[in-house]
Amino acid sequence: MIAPKRVRVLLLVGADGDLPQGGVLQSESTPLAKLFAEAGGALDLTIVSLGTSRAFDGAVDHTRLDRLPPSHTDRLLRSVGAYAVRRQFDMFPIGRLLNSLGPIAPSRVFWRALMKHPDAMQLLRASDIAVATDLETTKAAWLSVHRRWVDDAYYDHRALALALANQPPLSS
Repeated sequence: MIAPKRVRVLLLVGADGDLPQGGVLQSESTPLAKLFAEAGGALDLTIVSLGTSRAFDGAVDHTRLDRLPPSHTDRLLRSVGAYAVRRQFDMFPIGRLLNSLGPIAPSRVFWRALMKHPDAMQLLRASDIAVATDLETTKAAWLSVHRRWVDDAYYDHRALALALANQPPLSS
């Protein structure tokens, strides 16, 4: 009997990965739940996060992007006060729109951190599927599938709660 091919799934977790997770509806299907069901235990789950302190016991690897110093661009933006302005702009709808278009948009900050971290890039390119768990990581998942680094990418805001709930089957 031929063993099923192991599917390598990479969960991309932004800085808000420590926020409490909402309940996962059992009746509602999610991309990660489908992967768990289809893989039948032949699933390797890896995590790349930007500062989450969550423990993922079932994960094969967890790489934290915040362990390296910020990029030159991020240091420059911080020194000129762009992050302070972003916090002020976040209070107004038009300000949130302007933040999303600029270089300090959370998805761009995550992408720069990911590109700067060689271990995270190696994990990304070795994965079959990338799952963005929040809005900060959607750009990274989208770009990785369009650059053909991964075969498929999904956005699943319930993936962290589901991954934590399914830890025992992952360690097989």
